[in-house]
Amino acid sequence: IPAAMYYAKNRSKKGAWIAFAIGFICQLIVSSASNYFFILDLYGISGHEVKFTMVLTAFLPFNAVKNILVILLTYPIYKRVHKFVELI
Repeated sequence: IPAAMYYAKNRSKKGAWIAFAIGFICQLIVSSASNYFFILDLYGISGHEVKFTMVLTAFLPFNAVKNILVILLTYPIYKRVHKFVELI
């Protein structure tokens, strides 16, 4: 939501890249927190050090790479698709 709010006010290539960065950071924070506080507990993994290490060494790098791929795929096709999205 913060990225969409920023891009709504700054519709340009620079605004898009800044919005991507805002979304990137927000998604990493939310996914890391949810993995730490909820998801790992559902799998029965406990202990602060164990969960913190898993988030830093497994989930955070995975989500960072995933976000980069999503950004690199979204940017070139957005112009073609946004007309259809606005119709909905």
